Amino acid sequence: MKTKNYITAFILLICLSINAQEKFYYAFNQKVFLNTVPNRYIIEFERTPDNSTLKKKSLEKNKITKNLYEFSGKINQINDIKNIEYQINPLLKTKDNLLMYIKGSVILRWNEDTSQTQKENLIKKYNLKKTKTTRLYEVYKIVNSLKTSQKIYETGLVKYCHPEFISKVEKFEHIPNDEYFSNQFYLHNTGQQLNDNHFGTLDADIDAPEAWDITKGSNNVVVAIIDEGVTNNHPDLPSSRQIRLTGSNFNPDDGLSANDPSPHNNGNHGNSCAGIVGAEMDNSQGIAGIAPECRIMPIKIPFGNYSAQIYADAITLAANNGANVISNSWGYSSTNPNLFPEIVTAIEDAISQGTVVLFAAGNTAHHANGNQGTVNFPANSNIPLLITVGASDRNDSQANYSPTSDLIDIVAPSHSAYNSQISGEAFNIWTIDMPGNDGYNTWHSAWSNPLPAVGEILPSSGINHLSYTGRMGGTSASTPEVAAVIALVLSVNETLSVEETVNLILNSTDKVGGYNYNWDLNRNGHSREFGFGRVNAFTAVQSALSSTVSQSHYITGPSQLTPGYRAFYTMYPYPNATNYVWSIPTGCHYHYCWGITQGQGTNTLGIKAGKTGRQDITCTIYNGNTIIGSQYITVNVQNPYNGGGGNGGNPCGGNFIPDVIYPPTDDDDCNEIMNLNGLTERIYFKKITIYNFLGQKVLEQTNAQNLDISNLNTGIYIIKGQLSNNDIMTKKIYKN
Repeated sequence: MKTKNYITAFILLICLSINAQEKFYYAFNQKVFLNTVPNRYIIEFERTPDNSTLKKKSLEKNKITKNLYEFSGKINQINDIKNIEYQINPLLKTKDNLLMYIKGSVILRWNEDTSQTQKENLIKKYNLKKTKTTRLYEVYKIVNSLKTSQKIYETGLVKYCHPEFISKVEKFEHIPNDEYFSNQFYLHNTGQQLNDNHFGTLDADIDAPEAWDITKGSNNVVVAIIDEGVTNNHPDLPSSRQIRLTGSNFNPDDGLSANDPSPHNNGNHGNSCAGIVGAEMDNSQGIAGIAPECRIMPIKIPFGNYSAQIYADAITLAANNGANVISNSWGYSSTNPNLFPEIVTAIEDAISQGTVVLFAAGNTAHHANGNQGTVNFPANSNIPLLITVGASDRNDSQANYSPTSDLIDIVAPSHSAYNSQISGEAFNIWTIDMPGNDGYNTWHSAWSNPLPAVGEILPSSGINHLSYTGRMGGTSASTPEVAAVIALVLSVNETLSVEETVNLILNSTDKVGGYNYNWDLNRNGHSREFGFGRVNAFTAVQSALSSTVSQSHYITGPSQLTPGYRAFYTMYPYPNATNYVWSIPTGCHYHYCWGITQGQGTNTLGIKAGKTGRQDITCTIYNGNTIIGSQYITVNVQNPYNGGGGNGGNPCGGNFIPDVIYPPTDDDDCNEIMNLNGLTERIYFKKITIYNFLGQKVLEQTNAQNLDISNLNTGIYIIKGQLSNNDIMTKKIYKN
């Protein structure tokens, strides 16, 4: 192999040439202009360089990808690298400052009509060396890939050709400005420092910011929180986003009205659950809820010794008043799945009404001591489609208290262990609190000493800091997390049934923790520790957007067309769709060519038909840059004067209506305009003859703009017409 000394001057000339020429590449037929980043260059080695070469030029820390390095400085500082071939290119950037690391290769796709001989000649002319072939594109190694790609595209032999660029791909995610969001590891875990000098683990979270780039919820989706009550007009959960029902306070002993589901004393448990689901976002204070644009329906229940009918009635009230999701972080210390039939019946009834119901599995385990715990009532009820929620922790491990059971359906992150179980551990879920000193901030419960300690204030500073707490946890926190993700799912696909929603949420999880997800051959993908896995909001929302379980997403429009016919096709609207990209066939029949007349980017498309044959019209649906669906309709285009199908009696697209026959229309309007001998004329019939099905002539006319057939009897007729442009066409019709 030749050494670098042999090709230095040539490479420098290439680099200087690229710097001097107009910098752009073709993206299809669009010129994408690029700017040079001063004194920054890309070095692409023929093979992996040795460490001494990299260290000599201080390149070892500037690796972009395999054999590709960035160099900052003057170009003559790197012209003495020996014993290895390489190319040097300037570092480029787009007008919106995306860095483009150019490589010595081009990516192209040949036109369908490019012959093999043309391909071989072009490859020979530019000394292309193929390195990769796929069904959609080919990659060729080349010197001066920017300029060469321009020349190749300009030959007209390729659909596209551009240099191979290395550029940064980033995942889209929304990071809220809420003051305490960085503490919400369960939503976005970066390995940050958490309560009590603990640290998280990267990505041991529910991927909420990624989901928020698609949706933050819908005002039409309601999550009922059956718990200790929710503060009216909380600073982070205003009354405008609460549905406070008449009769929604089932606590007979709190001294409040039956219509006031507010918490009392230090009963913040309901607030904590509600904040996880729906706290305001981007208001520069407090926390961020998972579904901040959904509404909360607080239903207050008492904790203690009360009749089971209270809890059954609370569930029924929520379901009867349109709750899409019911989150329950409460239960009994009993493993009897039929403990109270009235509660079982209420859950079944709610699900039958289209409500998704979740229950916390409970906090009965102590894995550090070998106690696997139990799932208690009502979470253990044998009710189809009831979701039972366990807890993972900041490290994607099973929380110490979360039961191991075949009844666990799914988990979500919560605190790792109680301080009484593992020293140094304590509640660490941040959410909303009762404003003032009531609730969890300030901490009042002595049972938790030393963590949290009585009198602890967390957070101790910030806007309305006493309206928030960093001390929530257990499966009580995990359950509203899953409920909120379901709310996001329903926000983007309101057509999902309970069964479809439950299946989607369980099939879009992350199977983390290293547990056995195949312990039961009849429940593939299920583990006894994490159920079907840790909930993933982003994957769930994506699945909901692209779900094909709903039959409502289809294209409507005529399936039989004729050349020149205009038609409209409507894609049933997708929730959260931002763009509808239509693809239609190509080709012409005579001078009638396929084209889009209006509606690209919307869910209704206007087309004009061209080339005959069976072909597909396709609509790809996007939310931002994410494809959320794709549908198609097959159409049959037939020659209208050679036995083709009709067009619904539209003279602007079908060449005949029930009582009047018209000449074929043009691509632009209903009256074809042609320039004949310098005169502008409409197409007309020089001669048109109608035959009945026995071949007998029943009607004939010459030099006609149309032909009235209203006096013909019902039946099948054959039309033969000579047009003013001398086309001869025939058609079989059925006269009503």
